[in-house]
Amino acid sequence: MTEKFSTKKLLFKAYLWNMFGKLIVRSLGIISTLILVRLLDPKDFGIVAIGILIIGFFEVLSNAGVNRYLILQPSPSDDDYNAAWTINIFLRTVLNIILILLASSAARLFENPELETVIYIMCLTEFFYSFRNIGMVKLEKELNYQKENKVLILAKILSFCACLTAAYYFRNYYALLIGNIVNVIISIIGSYMVVSYRPKFNFKFQAEMFSYSKFLLFRNIVSYIRSQMDILLVGKRFGDVATGQFSVARQFSAMPQSELVSPAMQPIFSGLAKFKSEPAKLMANSIQVLQLGYLFLAPCALGLLAVAEPFTLVVLGEKWLPVKDFIGVLALLMIIFITQSVITTLYDANNKIKYSMFGDFAGIVLLATGFIYYSVNSVTEFAYLRVFVGAINFCFIIYFAKIFVELPVKKVLEVLMLPLSLSLAMYYFLMLLKPYFYSYPSAVELFLTVFFGFTIYVLLLLLFSILIRIFIKGGEFNLLIDSLPISVLKRLK
Repeated sequence: MTEKFSTKKLLFKAYLWNMFGKLIVRSLGIISTLILVRLLDPKDFGIVAIGILIIGFFEVLSNAGVNRYLILQPSPSDDDYNAAWTINIFLRTVLNIILILLASSAARLFENPELETVIYIMCLTEFFYSFRNIGMVKLEKELNYQKENKVLILAKILSFCACLTAAYYFRNYYALLIGNIVNVIISIIGSYMVVSYRPKFNFKFQAEMFSYSKFLLFRNIVSYIRSQMDILLVGKRFGDVATGQFSVARQFSAMPQSELVSPAMQPIFSGLAKFKSEPAKLMANSIQVLQLGYLFLAPCALGLLAVAEPFTLVVLGEKWLPVKDFIGVLALLMIIFITQSVITTLYDANNKIKYSMFGDFAGIVLLATGFIYYSVNSVTEFAYLRVFVGAINFCFIIYFAKIFVELPVKKVLEVLMLPLSLSLAMYYFLMLLKPYFYSYPSAVELFLTVFFGFTIYVLLLLLFSILIRIFIKGGEFNLLIDSLPISVLKRLK
């Protein structure tokens, strides 16, 4: 009983620290982006987005998944940590050299000479980052996020200052690169300051580590292609400006998930990993996490769809106005992202990594097929295609999970239907109210829509919860209380 209480307490504390740290880091990131979108052009964001796309792919190739392997192991030795650190450095070094040799070809492929310089700088940054202290994984394994988040916050504050200073001076994409360099340098130094562990080179690798890592590496490659394929297609078809617009729209449309839900997923993965030997508890807790995610993300997605125009004008500015046509549509993808994230954890905990790639394969094939056979003439049309493909892929994801990890599909649909139905009702009421807000300035229109949307959703949720408790006593839909963040985390036991 004491051990269970200790685990719950650690998990809850880890969630709070991760939420607190990510909140500060992301808040600075949002403020930085809000300033940068007014100082830089969409083309600058497009160049860096393509650079990140290319570098990110090679970073995925260099990520053998050894960190995740260490977290899943009950008691990894120092030799395991040293071997993992060595593998990371070796792979990143080799792949960065290859990418440097291919930089000029990539610049010609995207018809952008400036991209070559961007790739050189990013390769150097990635090389240095490979020396980050592997001891940070020990903190994550122990659900100790306090020290890690202190490093993240310090790195973000300094990179925030460096990025904005460079933006005022250069007024181009150099600002984004300089901010990233400062962030990486502080992260590396900080990792050795907060952790006493000192890694050493160790070339004696366990066969089990490679066996686990090879499937995880391949999955990471497939997953990255699936997640970044839309940026690649937009970049090739519509150019730098459209790529910058799409990249920024995608970033802001996913903020409810990336800023509030994702911080919880890291400690939750570490917590769920403790229940590998208890499949029933693992599945029940995973469904509860999905329940919480849907309850929060569904109204956010439909809400952003309702306030797309005033949100774009107030938050991004007039030069980003074309984004209003698709930023709300892209927000619907959050429902799919949270589903895939939780299901991936189930695959990992059940040691069925190779089967987790099927959903990503389906997503790649569906998007490529749609892009080829459907005549996409604008970024807006592409965004609608992306969401349509995502909806179909959602069906594949839960179908494959039903087969390979015995996911209760009916239960997943049940916990999705309530928040989705209430969010659709909220959206309908907002559309009825929208004509009354047009005469107000954009900032007031945004505030009123958000206020009424939040109020309507909460009232509908309260009403539904009361009706369920009255007419279905002892039923499984005690969602109002059971889906609160604290309740979900406390019940991960």
